[in-house]
Amino acid sequence: METTKAIRDLNGYELANLADLGDTGINGKAGYEMLDTVRVCIADAIENGEFADRDADEIIHEIADSSVPVYYSDIFEALVELRAWGEDVEDITPTDLSQSAMVCLYLVGERLARSLVEAYAPASVEA
Repeated sequence: METTKAIRDLNGYELANLADLGDTGINGKAGYEMLDTVRVCIADAIENGEFADRDADEIIHEIADSSVPVYYSDIFEALVELRAWGEDVEDITPTDLSQSAMVCLYLVGERLARSLVEAYAPASVEA
Protein backbone atom coordinates (compact mmCIF):
# COMPACT_ATOMS: atom_id res chain seq x y z
CA MET A 1 0.00 0.00 0.00
CA GLU A 2 1.46 3.34 -1.08
CA THR A 3 0.31 5.25 2.01
CA THR A 4 1.87 2.88 4.49
CA LYS A 5 5.09 2.61 2.44
CA ALA A 6 5.45 6.39 2.73
CA ILE A 7 4.94 6.14 6.50
CA ARG A 8 7.38 3.25 6.84
CA ASP A 9 10.02 5.18 4.87
CA LEU A 10 10.05 8.16 7.28
CA ASN A 11 13.31 8.60 9.20
CA GLY A 12 13.82 9.82 12.77
CA TYR A 13 14.19 13.46 11.81
CA GLU A 14 10.99 13.41 9.76
CA LEU A 15 9.13 11.73 12.61
CA ALA A 16 10.45 14.32 15.06
CA ASN A 17 9.26 17.12 12.77
CA LEU A 18 5.82 15.53 12.43
CA ALA A 19 5.68 15.33 16.23
CA ASP A 20 6.47 19.06 16.32
CA LEU A 21 9.74 18.44 18.14
CA GLY A 22 11.84 20.38 15.66
CA ASP A 23 15.37 19.24 14.91
CA THR A 24 16.07 17.05 17.91
CA GLY A 25 19.20 15.52 16.46
CA ILE A 26 17.99 12.10 17.53
CA ASN A 27 21.11 10.10 18.18
CA GLY A 28 19.93 7.87 20.97
CA LYS A 29 18.01 4.66 21.09
CA ALA A 30 15.05 5.23 23.42
CA GLY A 31 13.70 8.37 21.75
CA TYR A 32 13.96 6.98 18.24
CA GLU A 33 12.41 3.66 19.30
CA MET A 34 9.43 5.48 20.75
CA LEU A 35 8.84 7.47 17.55
CA ASP A 36 9.42 4.33 15.49
CA THR A 37 6.84 2.41 17.53
CA VAL A 38 4.23 5.06 16.73
CA ARG A 39 5.20 4.98 13.04
CA VAL A 40 4.94 1.19 12.76
CA CYS A 41 1.69 0.98 14.73
CA ILE A 42 -0.02 3.66 12.64
CA ALA A 43 1.11 1.99 9.40
CA ASP A 44 -0.14 -1.38 10.69
CA ALA A 45 -3.48 0.10 11.78
CA ILE A 46 -4.01 1.66 8.35
CA GLU A 47 -3.05 -1.57 6.55
CA ASN A 48 -5.33 -3.63 8.78
CA GLY A 49 -8.30 -1.32 8.20
CA GLU A 50 -8.65 -0.50 11.89
CA PHE A 51 -9.67 3.09 11.18
CA ALA A 52 -12.68 1.85 9.22
CA ASP A 53 -13.92 -0.18 12.20
CA ARG A 54 -13.02 1.97 15.20
CA ASP A 55 -12.84 5.57 16.34
CA ALA A 56 -9.60 7.23 15.16
CA ASP A 57 -9.09 9.03 18.49
CA GLU A 58 -9.30 5.73 20.36
CA ILE A 59 -6.69 4.12 18.08
CA ILE A 60 -4.40 7.15 18.32
CA HIS A 61 -4.68 7.12 22.13
CA GLU A 62 -3.86 3.41 22.33
CA ILE A 63 -0.86 3.77 20.05
CA ALA A 64 0.48 6.80 21.91
CA ASP A 65 0.02 5.06 25.24
CA SER A 66 1.75 1.88 24.10
CA SER A 67 4.69 3.83 22.65
CA VAL A 68 5.81 5.23 26.00
CA PRO A 69 8.78 3.22 27.32
CA VAL A 70 8.19 1.00 30.33
CA TYR A 71 11.53 1.10 32.12
CA TYR A 72 12.55 4.23 34.02
CA SER A 73 15.93 4.49 32.34
CA ASP A 74 14.30 4.34 28.90
CA ILE A 75 11.63 6.86 29.94
CA PHE A 76 14.20 9.43 30.94
CA GLU A 77 16.49 8.68 28.00
CA ALA A 78 13.58 9.24 25.61
CA LEU A 79 12.53 12.39 27.46
CA VAL A 80 16.01 13.86 27.03
CA GLU A 81 16.60 12.64 23.47
CA LEU A 82 13.27 14.06 22.31
CA ARG A 83 13.63 17.17 24.45
CA ALA A 84 10.09 16.52 25.58
CA TRP A 85 10.41 18.12 29.00
CA GLY A 86 8.69 21.25 27.70
CA GLU A 87 5.35 19.59 26.99
CA ASP A 88 2.33 21.38 28.45
CA VAL A 89 1.08 19.17 31.28
CA GLU A 90 -0.63 21.99 33.15
CA ASP A 91 -4.05 20.27 33.10
CA ILE A 92 -2.61 16.98 34.35
CA THR A 93 -1.51 16.38 37.93
CA PRO A 94 1.21 13.73 37.88
CA THR A 95 2.05 12.09 41.19
CA ASP A 96 5.82 11.96 40.69
CA LEU A 97 8.66 12.80 38.32
CA SER A 98 8.40 9.49 36.46
CA GLN A 99 4.72 9.96 35.78
CA SER A 100 5.39 13.51 34.59
CA ALA A 101 7.99 12.22 32.14
CA MET A 102 5.59 9.54 30.92
CA VAL A 103 2.84 12.10 30.35
CA CYS A 104 5.25 14.27 28.33
CA LEU A 105 6.20 11.28 26.18
CA TYR A 106 2.55 10.27 25.75
CA LEU A 107 1.78 13.76 24.43
CA VAL A 108 4.63 13.48 21.92
CA GLY A 109 3.39 10.05 20.82
CA GLU A 110 -0.18 11.26 20.47
CA ARG A 111 0.87 14.28 18.43
CA LEU A 112 2.99 12.12 16.12
CA ALA A 113 0.23 9.53 15.67
CA ARG A 114 -2.34 12.21 14.86
CA SER A 115 0.06 13.95 12.44
CA LEU A 116 0.78 10.70 10.62
CA VAL A 117 -2.90 9.90 10.23
CA GLU A 118 -3.80 13.42 9.12
CA ALA A 119 -0.90 13.60 6.66
CA TYR A 120 -1.08 10.11 5.17
CA ALA A 121 -4.63 8.88 5.74
CA PRO A 122 -6.83 11.96 6.26
CA ALA A 123 -9.99 10.06 5.38
CA SER A 124 -9.38 7.93 8.49
CA VAL A 125 -10.06 10.84 10.86
CA GLU A 126 -12.93 12.48 9.01
CA ALA A 127 -16.29 11.98 10.64
